[in-house]
Amino acid sequence: RRGNSGQQRRARSADRGCEGQFQIEKLVELGDEASRDAGVSGTGVIKVIPSVLQGRVVYERRMRWELFADPEDARRGNPRCLYEIGSVSRNVLCEEYPQHREAILRADPVQLASDGGTETSDHVKVYEAWARPIGSDIPGRHVLCVDGALLLSEPWEWHTFPFAWIWWRKRSEGIWGRGIVEMIEPLQLEIDRVLVAIQDGHKQYGKTFVGI
Repeated sequence: RRGNSGQQRRARSADRGCEGQFQIEKLVELGDEASRDAGVSGTGVIKVIPSVLQGRVVYERRMRWELFADPEDARRGNPRCLYEIGSVSRNVLCEEYPQHREAILRADPVQLASDGGTETSDHVKVYEAWARPIGSDIPGRHVLCVDGALLLSEPWEWHTFPFAWIWWRKRSEGIWGRGIVEMIEPLQLEIDRVLVAIQDGHKQYGKTFVGI
Protein backbone atom coordinates (compact mmCIF):
# COMPACT_ATOMS: atom_id res chain seq x y z
CA ARG A 1 0.00 0.00 0.00
CA ARG A 2 1.04 3.60 -0.45
CA GLY A 3 2.88 5.29 2.41
CA ASN A 4 2.05 8.65 3.89
CA SER A 5 3.31 11.90 2.37
CA GLY A 6 6.47 11.93 4.50
CA GLN A 7 7.39 8.38 3.49
CA GLN A 8 6.75 9.16 -0.17
CA ARG A 9 9.03 12.22 -0.01
CA ARG A 10 11.79 10.15 1.58
CA ALA A 11 11.35 7.47 -1.08
CA ARG A 12 11.60 10.03 -3.91
CA SER A 13 14.67 11.54 -2.27
CA ALA A 14 16.25 8.09 -1.98
CA ASP A 15 15.50 7.43 -5.65
CA ARG A 16 17.19 10.67 -6.69
CA GLY A 17 20.17 9.80 -4.49
CA CYS A 18 20.50 6.40 -6.14
CA GLU A 19 20.24 7.92 -9.61
CA GLY A 20 22.91 10.48 -8.72
CA GLN A 21 25.20 7.75 -7.38
CA PHE A 22 24.69 5.75 -10.57
CA GLN A 23 25.76 8.78 -12.61
CA ILE A 24 28.77 9.54 -10.42
CA GLU A 25 30.06 5.97 -10.57
CA LYS A 26 29.04 5.55 -14.25
CA LEU A 27 27.30 2.31 -13.33
CA VAL A 28 25.19 2.31 -16.48
CA GLU A 29 28.33 2.41 -18.64
CA LEU A 30 29.96 -0.26 -16.48
CA GLY A 31 26.87 -2.43 -16.83
CA ASP A 32 27.01 -2.06 -20.62
CA GLU A 33 30.68 -3.08 -20.65
CA ALA A 34 30.01 -6.08 -18.39
CA SER A 35 27.10 -7.13 -20.62
CA ARG A 36 29.39 -6.96 -23.65
CA ASP A 37 31.99 -9.06 -21.81
CA ALA A 38 29.28 -11.61 -21.03
CA GLY A 39 28.36 -11.79 -24.70
CA VAL A 40 31.97 -12.34 -25.76
CA SER A 41 33.38 -14.57 -23.00
CA GLY A 42 30.22 -15.72 -21.23
CA THR A 43 30.74 -13.80 -17.98
CA GLY A 44 30.84 -10.09 -17.16
CA VAL A 45 32.09 -8.94 -13.75
CA ILE A 46 31.96 -5.68 -11.78
CA LYS A 47 33.96 -5.45 -8.57
CA VAL A 48 32.69 -3.50 -5.55
CA ILE A 49 35.64 -1.87 -3.74
CA PRO A 50 35.46 0.13 -0.49
CA SER A 51 38.17 2.75 -1.12
CA VAL A 52 39.79 4.16 2.02
CA LEU A 53 41.62 6.85 0.03
CA GLN A 54 38.46 8.10 -1.70
CA GLY A 55 36.16 7.54 1.26
CA ARG A 56 33.50 5.84 -0.82
CA VAL A 57 32.61 2.64 -2.62
CA VAL A 58 34.21 2.28 -6.05
CA TYR A 59 32.98 0.06 -8.88
CA GLU A 60 35.42 -1.36 -11.42
CA ARG A 61 35.17 -3.71 -14.38
CA ARG A 62 37.01 -7.01 -14.11
CA MET A 63 37.93 -9.46 -16.85
CA ARG A 64 36.91 -13.10 -16.74
CA TRP A 65 40.50 -14.33 -16.81
CA GLU A 66 41.49 -12.28 -13.75
CA LEU A 67 39.33 -14.43 -11.45
CA PHE A 68 39.90 -18.02 -10.41
CA ALA A 69 38.12 -20.70 -8.41
CA ASP A 70 38.95 -24.31 -7.70
CA PRO A 71 36.91 -26.32 -10.25
CA GLU A 72 35.71 -28.84 -7.68
CA ASP A 73 34.91 -26.14 -5.13
CA ALA A 74 32.95 -24.24 -7.79
CA ARG A 75 31.25 -27.25 -9.40
CA ARG A 76 27.83 -26.45 -7.90
CA GLY A 77 28.17 -22.76 -8.72
CA ASN A 78 28.76 -21.54 -5.16
CA PRO A 79 32.47 -21.84 -4.25
CA ARG A 80 33.71 -21.03 -0.78
CA CYS A 81 36.93 -19.44 -2.07
CA LEU A 82 37.56 -17.01 -4.91
CA TYR A 83 40.88 -15.63 -6.13
CA GLU A 84 41.84 -12.58 -8.18
CA ILE A 85 45.15 -11.76 -9.84
CA GLY A 86 45.40 -8.19 -11.09
CA SER A 87 47.68 -5.19 -11.18
CA VAL A 88 47.61 -1.95 -9.20
CA SER A 89 49.66 1.23 -9.44
CA ARG A 90 52.66 1.07 -7.14
CA ASN A 91 51.98 4.61 -5.89
CA VAL A 92 48.36 3.77 -5.04
CA LEU A 93 49.43 0.72 -3.04
CA CYS A 94 52.00 2.79 -1.15
CA GLU A 95 49.28 5.29 -0.24
CA GLU A 96 46.85 2.61 0.89
CA TYR A 97 49.40 0.49 2.77
CA PRO A 98 52.19 2.85 3.90
CA GLN A 99 53.39 0.34 6.50
CA HIS A 100 54.44 -1.96 3.62
CA ARG A 101 55.96 0.74 1.44
CA GLU A 102 59.42 -0.85 1.23
CA ALA A 103 58.04 -4.24 0.21
CA ILE A 104 55.78 -2.64 -2.41
CA LEU A 105 58.71 -0.70 -3.88
CA ARG A 106 60.75 -3.93 -4.06
CA ALA A 107 58.00 -5.86 -5.85
CA ASP A 108 58.72 -6.66 -9.49
CA PRO A 109 56.86 -4.46 -12.00
CA VAL A 110 54.33 -5.87 -14.43
CA GLN A 111 55.84 -6.59 -17.84
CA LEU A 112 53.71 -5.57 -20.81
CA ALA A 113 54.03 -7.24 -24.18
CA SER A 114 54.60 -4.94 -27.15
CA ASP A 115 55.63 -5.19 -30.79
CA GLY A 116 59.23 -4.51 -29.83
CA GLY A 117 59.32 -7.05 -26.97
CA THR A 118 58.30 -6.08 -23.44
CA GLU A 119 57.76 -2.81 -21.62
CA THR A 120 58.00 -2.15 -17.89
CA SER A 121 54.88 -0.81 -16.18
CA ASP A 122 54.56 1.14 -12.94
CA HIS A 123 51.98 -1.41 -11.82
CA VAL A 124 52.72 -4.41 -9.63
CA LYS A 125 50.93 -7.73 -9.58
CA VAL A 126 48.45 -8.05 -6.71
CA TYR A 127 46.96 -11.29 -5.41
CA GLU A 128 43.63 -11.16 -3.58
CA ALA A 129 41.55 -13.97 -2.10
CA TRP A 130 38.29 -14.42 -0.23
CA ALA A 131 37.06 -17.38 1.83
CA ARG A 132 33.40 -17.24 2.85
CA PRO A 133 32.49 -18.22 6.41
CA ILE A 134 30.83 -21.55 7.10
CA GLY A 135 28.15 -21.11 9.73
CA SER A 136 29.30 -19.53 12.98
CA ASP A 137 32.17 -21.97 13.62
CA ILE A 138 34.44 -21.43 10.61
CA PRO A 139 35.13 -17.71 9.96
CA GLY A 140 35.80 -16.23 6.56
CA ARG A 141 38.99 -14.47 5.48
CA HIS A 142 40.09 -11.77 3.05
CA VAL A 143 43.75 -11.40 2.15
CA LEU A 144 45.70 -9.21 -0.27
CA CYS A 145 49.40 -9.47 -1.06
CA VAL A 146 52.18 -8.68 -3.49
CA ASP A 147 55.28 -10.74 -4.10
CA GLY A 148 57.13 -10.84 -0.80
CA ALA A 149 54.58 -9.08 1.43
CA LEU A 150 51.13 -9.66 2.94
CA LEU A 151 49.39 -6.28 2.74
CA LEU A 152 46.05 -7.16 4.29
CA SER A 153 44.52 -10.02 6.26
CA GLU A 154 41.10 -9.44 7.78
CA PRO A 155 37.95 -11.38 8.70
CA TRP A 156 35.36 -11.78 5.94
CA GLU A 157 31.88 -11.86 7.47
CA TRP A 158 29.78 -11.90 4.31
CA HIS A 159 28.50 -15.02 2.58
CA THR A 160 29.03 -13.47 -0.85
CA PHE A 161 32.01 -12.13 -2.78
CA PRO A 162 32.39 -8.41 -3.65
CA PHE A 163 31.44 -8.88 -7.29
CA ALA A 164 28.35 -8.38 -9.43
CA TRP A 165 28.03 -11.09 -12.10
CA ILE A 166 26.39 -11.06 -15.52
CA TRP A 167 26.08 -14.30 -17.51
CA TRP A 168 25.08 -14.51 -21.14
CA ARG A 169 23.99 -18.09 -20.53
CA LYS A 170 24.70 -19.75 -17.18
CA ARG A 171 26.27 -23.18 -17.28
CA SER A 172 24.75 -26.05 -15.32
CA GLU A 173 28.07 -26.46 -13.49
CA GLY A 174 30.68 -23.97 -12.31
CA ILE A 175 30.53 -20.20 -12.00
CA TRP A 176 31.32 -19.20 -15.60
CA GLY A 177 28.87 -18.61 -18.41
CA ARG A 178 28.81 -19.36 -22.13
CA GLY A 179 29.19 -16.46 -24.52
CA ILE A 180 27.99 -15.93 -28.07
CA VAL A 181 31.42 -16.79 -29.49
CA GLU A 182 31.43 -20.22 -27.86
CA MET A 183 27.78 -20.90 -28.68
CA ILE A 184 28.10 -20.21 -32.42
CA GLU A 185 31.54 -21.83 -32.82
CA PRO A 186 30.21 -25.17 -34.22
CA LEU A 187 28.07 -23.30 -36.77
CA GLN A 188 30.97 -21.05 -37.76
CA LEU A 189 33.29 -24.03 -38.21
CA GLU A 190 30.73 -25.68 -40.47
CA ILE A 191 30.36 -22.46 -42.51
CA ASP A 192 34.15 -22.26 -42.84
CA ARG A 193 34.27 -25.88 -44.01
CA VAL A 194 31.63 -25.27 -46.68
CA LEU A 195 33.39 -22.08 -47.87
CA VAL A 196 36.69 -23.95 -48.21
CA ALA A 197 34.95 -26.66 -50.25
CA ILE A 198 33.38 -24.02 -52.53
CA GLN A 199 36.72 -22.26 -53.00
CA ASP A 200 38.44 -25.56 -53.83
CA GLY A 201 35.71 -26.29 -56.36
CA HIS A 202 36.18 -22.94 -58.07
CA LYS A 203 39.93 -23.42 -58.23
CA GLN A 204 39.62 -26.87 -59.81
CA TYR A 205 36.62 -26.40 -62.11
CA GLY A 206 36.07 -22.67 -62.39
CA LYS A 207 37.66 -22.47 -65.87
CA THR A 208 36.48 -25.81 -67.23
CA PHE A 209 34.71 -25.66 -70.63
CA VAL A 210 32.48 -28.41 -71.91
CA GLY A 211 32.22 -28.73 -75.67
CA ILE A 212 28.93 -29.65 -77.25
